[in-house]
Amino acid sequence: FSEYIEGSSNNKALEISNATGAAINLSIYSIKKQSNGAGAWSTGLSLTGTLNNGSKFTIVNSLMASTCYPISSANLSTSAGEMTFNGNDAVGLFKNGVLIDIIGTFNGGTANFAADQTIRRKATVTSPTTTFNKTTQWDSFASDTCNNLGSRMVAKESKIETVLDINDIAIYPNPSNGTFSVNNSNKMYSIEIYSIIGQ
Repeated sequence: FSEYIEGSSNNKALEISNATGAAINLSIYSIKKQSNGAGAWSTGLSLTGTLNNGSKFTIVNSLMASTCYPISSANLSTSAGEMTFNGNDAVGLFKNGVLIDIIGTFNGGTANFAADQTIRRKATVTSPTTTFNKTTQWDSFASDTCNNLGSRMVAKESKIETVLDINDIAIYPNPSNGTFSVNNSNKMYSIEIYSIIGQ
């Protein structure tokens, strides 16, 4: 995600940027919403088409005011429930059913993380994350700030690849009831562990 608009009435929009270095087939991606910070993810809004490297994909509520953003300029205009968020509904980007990026906090309760705001991903954030941190990852703007939608693109930074020997890490027991141990042979690296439903 690179932009989120939670404006007045139906002025709701999301933007996805591709800075991977290659075209992306969107058919394996979907957007899901958790209503009011509780319960399960929605069934999901499936995406289609190809998102070329350096391009943006905009999704808007089909009743969005043309004075904010013309729906004819969006890649997808829809009345789907995923585009009726109100600032306390976590919104997730899923790839092959696995959460890869999030706006808000899953099971975050009724706390408003972005009500009546536009938030844009900082240019320094070049990859998705399943942990939302508004302060370090996002810039905030006033309600109905729509002038940048569809125009932002991040520059992909060079990364150093680290190859991890599978013998260097062990997680047990597997499967787990949620409590497990990680043995990493005293090497320093970060680990993200997801449940089968992307939590």
